[in-house]
Amino acid sequence: MSLFGNFGCMECNHIYEFKCDFDAYLCGVGRVQVGKGAVCECRSNGSLYFLNSKNYLPYEAVQLIAANPVEYLNDITAMLQDIRKEKK
Repeated sequence: MSLFGNFGCMECNHIYEFKCDFDAYLCGVGRVQVGKGAVCECRSNGSLYFLNSKNYLPYEAVQLIAANPVEYLNDITAMLQDIRKEKK
């Protein structure tokens, strides 16, 4: 189920890798930076949770990315599922 309607490919419970740096200044939270290669999960509430951390991307930043997710994110969910199957 897509959380962002016609905006693109961000799906609940999918894992994404940033394919480039994300750097934005947002009025509500200040500067937000995410490095290339960071891995996050799209949660059912529309947030992006960074795996192996306690951090979420701020709402305003998620909205910027959701406007054009293919510019910033690679969906690596299927690749991770394949790796898990091979390990079994």
